[in-house]
Amino acid sequence: SAPPGSAPSSPVKAAAQTMTFMRDDNAMLFEQNARIVRESDTLSASSATIRLSAGQQGFKAIELRTNAQVAPMPGKTSDMPEMRANDIDLTFYDGTQALQRAVLHQKASVVLTDTDGKRKIDGESINFATGPDGKTMIRLEANGSVSVVTPASQDAAARTITAASLISTGTEKTGLQGAIFEGGARFEENVPATAGHPAVRRVGTAQTLRLAINGQLDAISQATFDRN
Repeated sequence: SAPPGSAPSSPVKAAAQTMTFMRDDNAMLFEQNARIVRESDTLSASSATIRLSAGQQGFKAIELRTNAQVAPMPGKTSDMPEMRANDIDLTFYDGTQALQRAVLHQKASVVLTDTDGKRKIDGESINFATGPDGKTMIRLEANGSVSVVTPASQDAAARTITAASLISTGTEKTGLQGAIFEGGARFEENVPATAGHPAVRRVGTAQTLRLAINGQLDAISQATFDRN
C-alpha cells in the first residue's frame, strides 16, 4: 500500500535456500544466498530479513547480513546508490519503497552515480539519510579510514579526500551543503593539462577540513584547512 497521491509500489521478489515467516516479529527471514529483486536494483547477502509494515502489505525495513550488496539492475537507474558492506540495514518511508536511511557496517562502500560519473565513499562504517524522494542525501556519516573519490567534470577536477571521519549535512531541497573531515584530512586534486598549461596536482593536509558544498561532495565552493 502507498500514501494517497504516491506511486504504487513495484513488485518485490525474494529467494533463498530457506524462508521462515516470523509471525511474532512480523518479518520474513531468508537464509543461504538470499536475493531480493526490486524493479531497478538487486539486494543480496548470506541472509536477509524483510520487516513487514502493518497489515503485511509492504515492508518497512530490510536487513542484509554477511557479504551484503545493493546493486542497480543492468541498464536501469536506481534511486538507491550502489552499496557494499559486511552488513547493511535499510529503512524505508512508510508505505513506499523510498529509502529513508541506510547503515553499513564493516568494510563499507557507497557509490553515487549520475551523468558526471561515480562518486565513491569508503569507510569502516557508513550511514546516510535521504529526503522523502528516497534519493536526495540530507546526511552522510563515515568513520574509519574514510576515502572520498570524485570524478573530473566540466566544473571540477578529479579529487580524493581521506580522513578518519566524515560528517556531511544538508536539506531535502538543497542536498548536502557542508562537510567536515576530521583526523588527518588529506585533499588531493588533479587538474588536467590544457592548451598552454601543464597538468597540476594540488595537495592540502590538516587536522580538520571543512567544505562548503552545493548538493554534492565534489561541488565545492570553499575549503577551510584547520590545524597543522
